[in-house]
Amino acid sequence: MHWGHVRSRDLVHWEHQPIAFWPSYERGEEHCYPGGCGIRPDDGLPMLFYTSIGHEYRGEWAAVSRDEMVTWQKLQTNPLVAHTAGSGERFSAQDPFVFQHEGKTWLLSTSFTGKDKLVGLHLYEATDGTLANWQYRGRFSDHTSPCPNLIQIGV
Repeated sequence: MHWGHVRSRDLVHWEHQPIAFWPSYERGEEHCYPGGCGIRPDDGLPMLFYTSIGHEYRGEWAAVSRDEMVTWQKLQTNPLVAHTAGSGERFSAQDPFVFQHEGKTWLLSTSFTGKDKLVGLHLYEATDGTLANWQYRGRFSDHTSPCPNLIQIGV
């Protein structure tokens, strides 16, 4: 699975771009599943977060663009998050949702154990403005569904 993309400055007129990225077979990836985009606080560059498939445990990987979102380079530090919860429980992570709240950047991820058994949403906090380093903060919810998103209602 590859990531294609288009871009727009006005959300009316769209410009097709080259394929954003594809599996890094040499690093064990077989597919690049969906995710989302965030902006790095340290330099303002856009960063795509996605699920890397093909390893024993699915994981959150990222790619950054330095040319107005035309080309994307995967981070050498991938995967971004560990595959263990605070209890040492092993799990697969997928469907990363990155958001900012109260000056911090967070990553919310659906998690699975065994044969794709949903086990909850896990929360990570970026430890620096590169968004390449994350610290596990705990289980956000025991209830889950694929592709979690949060919105703030009523400020």
